[in-house]
Amino acid sequence: STGNMLLTTDYGWIGETTKRYELGTTCDVHSPSAFQSALDQAMRNCKSFQHSSVATNFLNWNSPENVKTKWAVALAAYH
Repeated sequence: STGNMLLTTDYGWIGETTKRYELGTTCDVHSPSAFQSALDQAMRNCKSFQHSSVATNFLNWNSPENVKTKWAVALAAYH
């Protein structure tokens, strides 16, 4: 299904997560030319962007509904 692509820093957790789960494009946000290039690429590809199965699984696992369900199950286990 068509989804929203991320444009993120290539640094730290957000950069690693974006790359690992194929959520979009990363760049060095401290480099104006790298940021401009990544933004141009994202704008060219945004209408045709589709999440991979890896991204879809990540997004489904971290959906508000699933997180709420996991918390409810965890809380019920403690009571």
